[in-house]
Amino acid sequence: MKLLKFIIGLSLGLLLILVTFSQFQSSPLESLKTLTVQLDGRKKPLDTVARETLTQIHGKETYTTENGEKLDYLETYFSLMFNNRDWNQESFILVNYRPLKEAVGLDSEQKYFTFQELVTSGLRELVLQAEAKD
Repeated sequence: MKLLKFIIGLSLGLLLILVTFSQFQSSPLESLKTLTVQLDGRKKPLDTVARETLTQIHGKETYTTENGEKLDYLETYFSLMFNNRDWNQESFILVNYRPLKEAVGLDSEQKYFTFQELVTSGLRELVLQAEAKD
């Protein structure tokens, strides 16, 4: 009888330990995903804002740095927000419309460009021409 009580107690103790450890989140950013932010007059979860922003700029939900580090959309979004890397030199911005690349003098075979490349290309002049026609 004592052995049975011991086994039941040990089982319950192990169950409590496992349940307690399962409460821990896998990432410190996990709790921020449900944080509500306002963007363009709408309230959205930060998770959605980060995912949409990265997809609009980079075309994917993940970003692999030049040294091979893979960042998910939330890590990349926070990195952009806090500017903890030199984003001017990262080939990050997706430009996949070939006529635009040719018109502003960018390499038509290249897919991603740095902010610096876009600033020094003919993109500014093209935007100014488009605004003047408006």
